[in-house]
Amino acid sequence: MATRRGQTVVVAQAFHAPEQATRALAKAAFEREGSYRSVAGSPERLAALGLDVSQLTSVREIVELDRIVDTNQAAVALAMFHPNVATIAPTQAATTKSSLGNTSAISALGTYIQRMQTNGVDYPTLVQAENPDGSPAQIKVGSTTTTFSTIQLNKTDPGFVQALRSGLSAAITGVPDNAQLGAVINKPLDQDPAAQTHT
Repeated sequence: MATRRGQTVVVAQAFHAPEQATRALAKAAFEREGSYRSVAGSPERLAALGLDVSQLTSVREIVELDRIVDTNQAAVALAMFHPNVATIAPTQAATTKSSLGNTSAISALGTYIQRMQTNGVDYPTLVQAENPDGSPAQIKVGSTTTTFSTIQLNKTDPGFVQALRSGLSAAITGVPDNAQLGAVINKPLDQDPAAQTHT
């Protein structure tokens, strides 16, 4: 987070996949393909980091690469928040995240976010969460009731809106329709206990 022109803005964000799952995925990719190409992310991201996939020679390097929070990771995170893409299952989260990182529309979204930031334009701002009537929304955490903030995406930059739309469409169609990967439900998670481990 940072402050620009008096507003709190999000510089970048990432979706966490457990290290153990990322390690297992990288190991399986190398055993199957003889390289880490399929788990290294897009060539554009690697180039922006000054890397080439041929330089990645160990599972540890893939894990460390996954820890770098940049605009490509922000694009992946935006897609991971979509209910048709998101999963809380550790192995599937790593698989989904890796798959999205290799999706050209997600890479294009990350590149567009980078261009926005270079030009002093923010893709999200942090705003007070509100109820439909405009009053501050509240949540109860333990015995404490408090207001909270939420992320509001930039709606005024048509290029960002289009890049986000394309990225989300690619993510939704690119994630396999597989019960192992997750379940899409139409009611709150706490009302569907059977879905809690896969949604």
